[in-house]
Amino acid sequence: MRSRIFEQAGRGTPHSILSRRGLLIMILSLLLLAVFIFGWRSEAGGEARAIEFEPQSGCDQIEAIEGESIYLRSASFECDLAAGKLTARLDPSVAVIRIYVNGKFWRAQYVGSSDPESLRQSMNEAKIGANRLTVPENLTTREMEERAGRSVDSFRSDETQDRIKRGQEAIGRRFHPDASDSLNREIPARPPAGILPSSERIYLFISSSLPQETLRTYAAALARLHDPNIVMVLRGYVGGMKRSKPLQEFAMGILLKNPDCLAHKTACERFSVRLEIDPNLFRRYNIHQVPALVYVPSIRVSEDSGGEGLIENAEVGTYYHIDGDASFEFLIGQIQEKSGSGALRRIATALQSERIAE
Repeated sequence: MRSRIFEQAGRGTPHSILSRRGLLIMILSLLLLAVFIFGWRSEAGGEARAIEFEPQSGCDQIEAIEGESIYLRSASFECDLAAGKLTARLDPSVAVIRIYVNGKFWRAQYVGSSDPESLRQSMNEAKIGANRLTVPENLTTREMEERAGRSVDSFRSDETQDRIKRGQEAIGRRFHPDASDSLNREIPARPPAGILPSSERIYLFISSSLPQETLRTYAAALARLHDPNIVMVLRGYVGGMKRSKPLQEFAMGILLKNPDCLAHKTACERFSVRLEIDPNLFRRYNIHQVPALVYVPSIRVSEDSGGEGLIENAEVGTYYHIDGDASFEFLIGQIQEKSGSGALRRIATALQSERIAE
């Protein structure tokens, strides 16, 4: 029994020794191979670094890496995994990777470089590029500024102001042939008590696109107040500045109490209302919709004023703005609630009294 036992042990001993030697040789070979690969990578550009990047889908896996190119292979089975990040070890000098999916180029991705020499080179190139960088002049902005300047100069020109004055005088002569030559000279003197102080304004912004009946209702309401500091404002000439007749017809349609008086050649009475043409007022108070009402509690106008719409001609503080297709009385009431103005309260009372009297 003992001999057989030792014999079996003797048979097993050589086999165990050979297996251990083979394993040691394999481990040494792998270590030598690793040292060789590490040395080759070090000579090629330093220790490899880990780069994280996003694949096209969560089913892509790295198939091969060649320099800066990473080749991915999609799963052959049905896969609906969400895209995560993959990690590849690349040379430190690689700053841009090129990703291929199933043999086709997908995209390039900047990953930077950890190689000191590459970083220094990139910084030097960035400095050179920054020194060469110039911001091109915005020709569109300069052109628009020049156009705006020409528009303001054109509006202020003697020719334009003279044309506006002649148009207003023509309207005045049609309304009152024997009266003075100004649209606004026929405004009766304000009652001694007054409603709006001279330092306050109400602008009612209108347009020829509004229904004539609406405009006539506004004109009648303003006429009942007899206040020169309440003004109806048009943006520009009806039909263009070169034609005054459309403006005259428009003004007569809303300011004459009886528009048929001209056809019957009878005396024409009109609503005593200030009607001005001033695009600068539209711009100053940001009017983009009509009808609109603006109340200015405080305004200081220079003596040589060329129009209250110009900043250099009139100093304005806080103002109140409301727009919408509503009655003049309603618009006044809305602003009065917000501003708490006593003058607007008196105007609302006067309008209500006139309406009750009618």
